[in-house]
Amino acid sequence: MSAKKMEKIGVEIPEKLNRPEFLQLWEEWLEYRRGQKMTCSPICLKKQLNFLSLLGMELAIISINQSIINGWQGLFPPKPDYVRVLRPQYEGIGIEERYRKG
Repeated sequence: MSAKKMEKIGVEIPEKLNRPEFLQLWEEWLEYRRGQKMTCSPICLKKQLNFLSLLGMELAIISINQSIINGWQGLFPPKPDYVRVLRPQYEGIGIEERYRKG
């Protein structure tokens, strides 16, 4: 779904995520969902973008990649193994502990 179409239905990319690397992956996520015959209402898109915004840019990117890699229908906080593999610079800053507890 293009940015113009999302605007038309009242869905905006949060400022925190409005970067080329995220936008490209977001398009890939939407294409993946279309390929799996999964639809997403405007409310669903807004909630997904809000969730990803709360994670921040780096973890949002990992979350989307993790879901596509595993063939999941939804988006989830990144598991520690994916953080280590997809973004090695996150090692040692406590993210593993954060998700192990919660």
